[in-house]
Amino acid sequence: MASSPVSRVVYNGKRSGGPRSPGAGSEIFTPAHEENVRFIYEAFKPVDLGDLKRRNTQDTKKS
Repeated sequence: MASSPVSRVVYNGKRSGGPRSPGAGSEIFTPAHEENVRFIYEAFKPVDLGDLKRRNTQDTKKS
């Protein structure tokens, strides 16, 4: 069975001022959608790769 490539969404920190699609301005967001977006926005924390490398180094020294 041939596997097809999987596309992944990558956030690069840039935001465009324009709408993403022609009808984006007329979309209606439900309260549940807005709550989910707010939760993700508040819970998101950037990953500090330097911190991860330090933790990895410390973990391998303990073993």
